Amino acid sequence: MEARGSERSGGGGDATWASRDPRQKDVYEGFLDEGKGQWTHLYVSTGRIVEHSVGQYSACLTQDWAKEAINDPSWDLSLGSGEPGFSQSYSSGVPVTTYHRFSDHDVEPLVYYREFHGIRPRELELSEEFRLLFNLWEDRKTRTYFYFDEAGNAVKAAAITDNSLTVLTSLVRRYQAVRQMYPALYIDSTLWSVTLPHEREQWERKTDQENLSYYRDAAPGGGLFSRLFGKKLVSPPPIEESGIWPYEGRGHTRASSLM
Repeated sequence: MEARGSERSGGGGDATWASRDPRQKDVYEGFLDEGKGQWTHLYVSTGRIVEHSVGQYSACLTQDWAKEAINDPSWDLSLGSGEPGFSQSYSSGVPVTTYHRFSDHDVEPLVYYREFHGIRPRELELSEEFRLLFNLWEDRKTRTYFYFDEAGNAVKAAAITDNSLTVLTSLVRRYQAVRQMYPALYIDSTLWSVTLPHEREQWERKTDQENLSYYRDAAPGGGLFSRLFGKKLVSPPPIEESGIWPYEGRGHTRASSLM
């Protein structure tokens, strides 16, 4: 998917909205930079409702679904979904029950957001397939994952806190090279502030790899709010860049081969 852009109703590149809503501008610019630095946020939850709340999430999309998903800024996977389960359909009046590893065969979680009805604290988990593919070791006291290079050095690969899960961008890229899937990164940032301009404003930014929308208006019940919402997709590199047998040449770790 090539990145050719088009923006409507002001667009994300319009400096006017940014000067009027600098806190959302910072979120917007930070989100556009996701996947370009050393670390990628696969989950973030910060702030408070009726002040400024920012949520980020992620998923892996098949190439066919990525072509459809980019047309809609909505998230393809909600928090807590994506778990295994059954579906049931009917053939000639007879129920057919099928087990699925994921709730949607075109969308796979990278992060599992697990809740236990308030009986136990919620948990964040990095995809098991991701962890096993790179043979990551978990320091359970610090909730940090490491891989070990050929010299036996421990290299930090991922970190989990109560409000975030970050992973080395290089590992995300290599994982998608193996799977030939599109990581989707999602954002939902809502700001309530009396300092926002009273004029209503709305724009969309849509490219072949981004679909973001911004909306600012009066909040229900009084006050003002703005919302930045949408997604960005990252094209997979060639499978030869996975660094996993038989493609070790360009990789940084060695995963077990199946012989």
